[in-house]
Amino acid sequence: MSFRIACVGLLLVATACGPRDDRYDPSHFSVSGPVVPAEIAVPRGTHIGSFYGGLVPATTADAICCSAGPHVDVPVRKRGGETKLVVGSGGAVPSDLIATFPDGHRARMEATTGGRTLWAPLPPALRAQRGVMRIRLDTKHAPYALVSIYFD
Repeated sequence: MSFRIACVGLLLVATACGPRDDRYDPSHFSVSGPVVPAEIAVPRGTHIGSFYGGLVPATTADAICCSAGPHVDVPVRKRGGETKLVVGSGGAVPSDLIATFPDGHRARMEATTGGRTLWAPLPPALRAQRGVMRIRLDTKHAPYALVSIYFD
């Protein structure tokens, strides 16, 4: 029983952070490109260790996805109907993180229980929107480890 639980846990960890392109296969654990949070739409040709939108994509040897600078500006996939933006960290999340949405609306990210995740409500006009949205995160407390950014 514990073997099954360990396998499921390993599969969840492997699918939580990594490139999800046409080569993505959750049953095969080799990395085919830079490791960034799964919902960031990284263009082809982005190299491991290169600087992309304020993030440094991780290598396979890194324990945490990405080192984030004071200004992160990345395209994030949105499925439609979500009401908030969620940002997670492998350590302390900056308490002064501000999200700027495509319509120019700015919101201070609020901490959730546990302190490693922050969230901000989406402006009502953006809640039904689908596709890729460019999100900007600003803080005075960088670098920090960004392990997830997604709409929920």
